[in-house]
Amino acid sequence: MKRIFDSYSLIARLFPSLLSLLPLFISWFYLRNQLGLEALGNYLGNITFFGEISLSLIILYAWSQLVRTTSKRLEERYFTKSQGFPTTYMLLTSGSGFSLQFKEQFRERVSSQYGLSLISQEKELTDLDEAKKRINDAIRLIIRDHGDNPRVRRHNIWYGFSRNLCGGAIYGFLFSVVGVILGKILGLPILSIISLILALPYAIIVIFRKEILVQHGEAYARELVIEFMHNQK
Repeated sequence: MKRIFDSYSLIARLFPSLLSLLPLFISWFYLRNQLGLEALGNYLGNITFFGEISLSLIILYAWSQLVRTTSKRLEERYFTKSQGFPTTYMLLTSGSGFSLQFKEQFRERVSSQYGLSLISQEKELTDLDEAKKRINDAIRLIIRDHGDNPRVRRHNIWYGFSRNLCGGAIYGFLFSVVGVILGKILGLPILSIISLILALPYAIIVIFRKEILVQHGEAYARELVIEFMHNQK
């Protein structure tokens, strides 16, 4: 397991993926006896590759990648194609994440440590794209030097978890709806009830996905920038 999932992947990718599959696991629990699929389930679960990698682990890894890809689409929609990542728009002079004094000190620190000159407030108004590119250049260097700080890493993992939870919730909701339908078709009211209950939290996450992404994205950006400003490296 550790060879495939490191600490970030385990919490930020695997856990949200498992949560999105919960309705499917519950549906399988009720359907395997109803449809006589116990033998098939045991057979598939016992298939291994290279002596130690099970088919179920491979499927889980592939599923986590699908959830991550879906979550990245959300990230692209609300950040990349909008005003950029929080690490970008919060540091623009027009951004509200930090005070003007703090951002001026940030510019000076970036200039002295990396030799990069961020665009001034006046030029930013006429060339916003270039201002974002220069901030992104600085942020990449800051992540390289300070991304492994324990507090920064925790915020990064929590943001990754939240992002993938939003993407996984879309599938979790769909699986819950399927569970409700299957319960009605096969005469399993308990399956329909449980699936309906599970659909509610998934729906809430899907509805508030933008707010969740922004909140945790900004928290990570804030922690990264503060770590850079308060620690010499």
